[in-house]
Amino acid sequence: MKKLPPYQITYREDIIEILRVDNQGNKIGEIFGEKQKSLFYYINFLSIDEYNKLIKGKKLFMIRMLEIEQEFRNQGHGTKFMLRMLLILKRKKIKHVLLNAHPVDFNGLKMPELKKFYEKFGFRILHEDYYCCYMLLDLC
Repeated sequence: MKKLPPYQITYREDIIEILRVDNQGNKIGEIFGEKQKSLFYYINFLSIDEYNKLIKGKKLFMIRMLEIEQEFRNQGHGTKFMLRMLLILKRKKIKHVLLNAHPVDFNGLKMPELKKFYEKFGFRILHEDYYCCYMLLDLC
């Protein structure tokens, strides 16, 4: 197997995006997210007391998307993208990472597999319902 080109990492203000293509220029996948000042609007399932205890005032990053193209799935790319992002966030002294795990398409991971995938990095469930699962990781 030929060595793949390096990850393309883009920083724009509070946004971090990581993209990778194969040797023919085909997109393998991407992950991106952004620093957050307040998440109260996004996580209205928490009471004000829970929000203040868990999140308010913390240096927080929200992963908006991790997507691996169909032909590159189940080859460890998702794990490599997540590890790369978490390393960058640790270097930037981000203390907490939030994400909303939800299936993107019918060919991707289902909810139980998604939760298991993120749990292996240390994410814990804050709230879940039928279609989505908010998860938080403490990097400190």
